[in-house]
Amino acid sequence: MADSTNANPACNLVAIDIARYSNAVLIETAVGKRHRFRMANTAPDFDRLLQFLHGLRGTSRVALEPTGDYHRPLAHRCNDPAVSAQVRLLRQIFPPGFSCPKPGAAGGGCKS
Repeated sequence: MADSTNANPACNLVAIDIARYSNAVLIETAVGKRHRFRMANTAPDFDRLLQFLHGLRGTSRVALEPTGDYHRPLAHRCNDPAVSAQVRLLRQIFPPGFSCPKPGAAGGGCKS
């Protein structure tokens, strides 16, 4: 029987809400520690974020909430082969028409 506890390498989850001037970032490391911060939507802050992610163990899966074209520079930087991050845009993760009820709402669960 395969050992499913170690089937996947360590993975850090990164959620970024993109805005024109600043981005809200939430990172959950492979060991469960959470980091929450804001960063400017600038190249120096992109480099600091990627340096932080590079220092974490394992790969990082980055989900971006695109707003206009403001997500493009960071997505491009994360997709650099030198960066061990896998980038996904939220509009690619959830199908059109996907919705979740507010917490505590009747009907429970997400619908697609």
